[in-house]
Amino acid sequence: TTSEIPTVCTLEAFTDKEDLRRLGDYWTINEEGRIFFLKDYPYHRNNSVIVSYIAGDNRVPSAIHEATTKLAASEIIRHDDQSILITESGGNISTNASGNMVIKYGMMRDSVLGLEAVLADGQVMTSMNKMLKNNSGYDLKQLFIGTEGTLGFVTRAVLRLREKPTSINTVLLALDSFDEVIECLKYMDKGLGGNLSAYEVMWRNFYEVVTSSNSNHTPPLPLNYSYYVIVETLGADQDKDTALFEELLEVALDRGIIKDAVIPQSETERTKLWSIRDDVEQHYKDGPVKMFDVSMPISFMEKYVQEVNANFSAHWNEYKCVVFGHVGDGNLHIIGGVGSSEEEATELMEACIYDPLKSIKGAISAEHGIGLEKKNYLEISRSETEISLMRNLKKALDPKNILNPGKIFD
Repeated sequence: TTSEIPTVCTLEAFTDKEDLRRLGDYWTINEEGRIFFLKDYPYHRNNSVIVSYIAGDNRVPSAIHEATTKLAASEIIRHDDQSILITESGGNISTNASGNMVIKYGMMRDSVLGLEAVLADGQVMTSMNKMLKNNSGYDLKQLFIGTEGTLGFVTRAVLRLREKPTSINTVLLALDSFDEVIECLKYMDKGLGGNLSAYEVMWRNFYEVVTSSNSNHTPPLPLNYSYYVIVETLGADQDKDTALFEELLEVALDRGIIKDAVIPQSETERTKLWSIRDDVEQHYKDGPVKMFDVSMPISFMEKYVQEVNANFSAHWNEYKCVVFGHVGDGNLHIIGGVGSSEEEATELMEACIYDPLKSIKGAISAEHGIGLEKKNYLEISRSETEISLMRNLKKALDPKNILNPGKIFD
């Protein structure tokens, strides 16, 4: 990296008690006298409730991290401008979050070099590593990445920085079959030599709704194809990268790998393409629906979606089963709706989506964690031995079960 840009970014989330007192009425101490619940804190979206744990050295994690969140800008850390603007670094670490560019930059844990966490007994575990390579014993930071705050509160982190790309190329493709979706992914990944950053697929029923007359979008490609794919690359030389990108697309059209394509000619047009993919809210207008987040080997995706639709049709004459997602990294999002939000209907819909994952060793949660909603289905994706080890870790680090109790498992 250049001398102007450091290779790591340290996020500080600690203040002393005096700083916390300045928050005034925004905090209270619970019965145990050790957990702070900050309510209606004005600097957090949706008046969310934040939990801060008192460390043994009289320091506490601060809720004031707006400045450090800005420091962790997407263009420096992960370049995922679609999600970083509505998330915060602590939450991303806690859930091992990701976004549209996992195939280039990996999940959040791939950007965390070190961290500090407060344990349930008040100890502060400091492992602020700043090296890419460090195999000196257990990599303890992994205990706190993706564990949803159940093993400790992350209070500081060292994040890996990447150079900001200087070129970008985007295209919306139309394809007729899922075999073509897979073939196109392999073809573009090989041809781009490491520059492929996003491969987002929309099934036809997703694309039709978000480009309908009732939406804010005009369909850039006709509605008669089975799949629509946004491909994006990030590189270092705009002229050379664009020439290679367009050459690959021409060859793909000649070979029949892709059936049609539209390349945005400006940043405004590029933003409009991505807004089609991101306009999930259009699917919430026709009755109650629920979003699902699953993953599996790409080769199983087509059969899996067919089985889910068969499960729905076996129970309901009319239903919504809309599919889209980060196919490049094996992650599908499913918008399911059966005309009812009653608990019995919701549980049956969940079974229709989760049960087929067991035979293909898929995951009930690709990027959003388990929390409360998915813990009853954990055994679909994890073995009895794995769950037992998770429980043992929880008991060892939090024997009184005071850190996010009830999350992941009871």
